[in-house]
Amino acid sequence: MQNQQQQQQQQQQRQQLQLLQQQQQQLQQQQQQQQQQHLQLQQQLQLQQQQQLQQQQDQQQAQQQNQLNLGWRTTLSNEDRLNLIKRLSDSLKALSPTIADAKIVELAKTFENVTYQRSPNK
Repeated sequence: MQNQQQQQQQQQQRQQLQLLQQQQQQLQQQQQQQQQQHLQLQQQLQLQQQQQLQQQQDQQQAQQQNQLNLGWRTTLSNEDRLNLIKRLSDSLKALSPTIADAKIVELAKTFENVTYQRSPNK
């Protein structure tokens, strides 16, 4: 009888031990999941910060570019403008050799002027 009670106690202790081990495994799994979630959140946060930084850099670069281009027509010398028109004329002449030179120069001048008129950086 006493032997049987001891066996029952041992059986109960084994069951309790198994239960404790299962609980411990569950806790470890939960901790691992929490660590993974934490890592994922950190990665997402890092990605968001990188995207925000990139956006800020892009905006700053665009602002700098706009500031650099504010006086593009006034800062271009007449010689540079004439050179642009001449290069445009040469390109147009190569593409359409049958069109009169005067017409090609007129088209190149018009292109330069229209480009200026459409530019937001006047």
